Amino acid sequence: VQEERKCKKPEYKLFVLDEEMVEQAFADAEKYCDIHKIRKSDVLITISDNVLLNNVVLKYLKNCNKPFVEIQSRNDFHSLEMAKSGNRFVVCGIDYVGGLEFDVVFILGVDKGRVPPEAKENGGHYQFNNYAWHNRMYVAISRAKYYVAIYGNSSNGISPVLETAISNQIVNVEYS
Repeated sequence: VQEERKCKKPEYKLFVLDEEMVEQAFADAEKYCDIHKIRKSDVLITISDNVLLNNVVLKYLKNCNKPFVEIQSRNDFHSLEMAKSGNRFVVCGIDYVGGLEFDVVFILGVDKGRVPPEAKENGGHYQFNNYAWHNRMYVAISRAKYYVAIYGNSSNGISPVLETAISNQIVNVEYS
């Protein structure tokens, strides 16, 4: 019963600015930790885009003095241990999440043009890129035991990767 209380339907929240998205994601992560009495190190915040990670997320964390550890590569267990010992959020690019497990996963930067990235040319790359991003999202979502929150930029639009989940009402959509 206590485990079931931690479970929540996946949410897709869209924001006008990337900075608002990042700020709200960390506020929501802290709120979830407080409500469910879990450690920050039990939360993964993964980012779909390196530009968003480096120019917005890491800048925000450093400016606000938020406790975090950045996973630098796959199987970076040293950073995970640092996160646990210091009760810090775990932050990383979406390609580094395989093999990990967390109570909660926040996926940032999931919107049209980023997931999957817009094709720069006409050709067969779109199908492969679309397939690859469905796989990345599956891996990121399946890292969560209890809850997944997906955040995007409403100015870009809804990610095509989530259209089926939204139309089948598997994911709640909220505009902020």
